[in-house]
Amino acid sequence: VLSRCDHPGIVRMHSSGLVGRLLFYSAESIPTRSLGEWIREQGRLDVQGTAKLLRGAASAIEHLHGRSVLLSDITPESLGVNDQGDVM
Repeated sequence: VLSRCDHPGIVRMHSSGLVGRLLFYSAESIPTRSLGEWIREQGRLDVQGTAKLLRGAASAIEHLHGRSVLLSDITPESLGVNDQGDVM
């Protein structure tokens, strides 16, 4: 399912498989850090910066939900942010 997701806020999955009992996947490599790390580096965010992050996260989550993917652990540490401040 994730390999068919095409959204700027979602890392693209290339392939996945099962070897014995080991599940693996490969995904594109994007330089990111967690949203929590990014906020600690940037300090307090203004309203516009906060709104940009929330819009990006909500858009990506909506895209996944539209493909029947449910996220259950959405925290600042589980969201990535790229160098431009976009949620990935």
